Amino acid sequence: MHRLLLTAALALALPGLALAQHNDVSILTQGGSLSVNGFDADALELSEGQRTFEGELELSGNTYEGDEPGFLSSVAGLPPGLSALPGDTALGFNILSVPELGRNMSYWDGIGDVAFGALPDGELLKLVGLDLSEAIVDGSNSNVPGFAIGTTSGSGFLHEHLELLLLGDAGESDVASAGVYLLALEATMSGFENSLPFYFVLGAGVTDAEIDLGIDWVNENLVGVPEPGVSALVAIGVALLASARVRRGASA
Repeated sequence: MHRLLLTAALALALPGLALAQHNDVSILTQGGSLSVNGFDADALELSEGQRTFEGELELSGNTYEGDEPGFLSSVAGLPPGLSALPGDTALGFNILSVPELGRNMSYWDGIGDVAFGALPDGELLKLVGLDLSEAIVDGSNSNVPGFAIGTTSGSGFLHEHLELLLLGDAGESDVASAGVYLLALEATMSGFENSLPFYFVLGAGVTDAEIDLGIDWVNENLVGVPEPGVSALVAIGVALLASARVRRGASA
């Protein structure tokens, strides 16, 4: 029994499992800063501290398109220390150059070991808001100003999606390469410090397995593991292992 509990605890904590990545981005407040979390709209569960999110882009004509992950900030049932966003306030974002990679968007072809590198020549990602605001990411080493994702309700609730368009070239005549694309963002709101960076791992013409490998790489190399909310399980697992060893010693 102890071994089963330990295995479950450590399995949740170790990298390589891509846990809870299908969630929307839930931006909340923590003191004077914006806090990034995950939110499962189906289970109505918050994944505290999640900073890596997956999306799948489907080919339509010459363009890979998608609108996941979305942004869903809840107002009820929040854990201690986290609060809802203020009401009637715009939530925005910026796109960040990742220092470890030296660019604002990176690409891996999904073959072999994960190795995020430069975008294929000419490719770019266009993010489009409800009001048709645009931010264009080209894989350079520059931060890209974003725009307002949406405005919270009077109670602080927000649920919006950006349109993501992956283009093979600016003229939209070429199809982008199949693979896994990595994008770093930060959330912004007047009166609060910007959030920590969070990451979109976007699959275009690849399987979930390749996307999950990309997620694991981001968690290990950019975010740091263990996964959100599982540190306590690691401690439980270690305690169970120590207890089992003591009992074996006593019975010897």
